[in-house]
Amino acid sequence: MTGHTAVFAKGMVQQAISALGTNVLVKVSAVHAGDGIVGTVDVTPMVHQQTSDGTAVPHGTIYGVPYLRIQGGACAVIVDPVAGDIGYIIISGRDQSNVVATQAPALPGSTPWRTVSM
Repeated sequence: MTGHTAVFAKGMVQQAISALGTNVLVKVSAVHAGDGIVGTVDVTPMVHQQTSDGTAVPHGTIYGVPYLRIQGGACAVIVDPVAGDIGYIIISGRDQSNVVATQAPALPGSTPWRTVSM
């Protein structure tokens, strides 16, 4: 490929990759303790989106993101987040709600494309 075709193809590949699940650097704005081994956090992505002219477009808050504790048998590593922490969230390329609800392998709960609005 040469010229405009190569630029167009590169743009299409980058657009397809951006639609896949990925990890995102975030700042924790609130922590909600759960009952059991997991709670949730509200987070804000730290790397802004941008318009075609380079203008920054900040993300909104993503609510109810589960955090985890590592557990094996009766032992666990408990390091709960606090507001102000910076870390990563993993955004799945598929809706996992059916697996979470049933605790068993299942089909995606919606279309295969990521539906989280960031």
